[in-house]
Amino acid sequence: MTRLLLPARRDGVWERVEGRREGIQIYADNGAAVDFTMWEVEQVLIPLIEQRLQNRLEWSDVIGRFNSAISGPQTNLYFEAYGQQQRIDMAWLKLVIDTAWELLYAQRRRAIEPDAAILDSFPAQELLVVIQKNQLAQWRRLWESAGGRLYDGRMIAFKWDPVWWRIGRLGHCHSPFDFDSGMDVEDVGRQESMDLGFADSAPPSLSSCDGCEQP
Repeated sequence: MTRLLLPARRDGVWERVEGRREGIQIYADNGAAVDFTMWEVEQVLIPLIEQRLQNRLEWSDVIGRFNSAISGPQTNLYFEAYGQQQRIDMAWLKLVIDTAWELLYAQRRRAIEPDAAILDSFPAQELLVVIQKNQLAQWRRLWESAGGRLYDGRMIAFKWDPVWWRIGRLGHCHSPFDFDSGMDVEDVGRQESMDLGFADSAPPSLSSCDGCEQP
């Protein structure tokens, strides 16, 4: 793990913090600047998150050690992005850690995808709800606007289809596709794919994005 996906609220929606993180200043709740930038916050968080992912730290330990490292345990912190204050609190930290875990899991899962036998047996995948967020209709609209097809209401495409790039808001073509989306993918076998109307075709080179090609 070398970089984190850091979220910020924009019009009520979580967006990825962009730009040079070295220049994003952290503030205390009294408005005083803290001697940390967002880049330095990230460097503090990475080892704590790695320990959390290994079940060596509890949630309370993560936020306690984080606050102590940044400015002391009694100080509430925030940074400014998209024209508003962004609280660095338990909810924000949990979102960062959950996203890091989902990304790490997806990367490990996709590490075996280039195996020709696996792709031959499971050439497609389905986007589905794993945690109910009442956003299924929204994802279906996004799916279709990105060029994806619905098969009996199911969002299914070949693993190398550029639709996976187009629906992703976090800069990659695999889950997590967004912060706190509640969505993930599940393999679809070759026979089921053909029964749904997919052409029986061989995958292209999988050198781009661990299996799907950027449009």
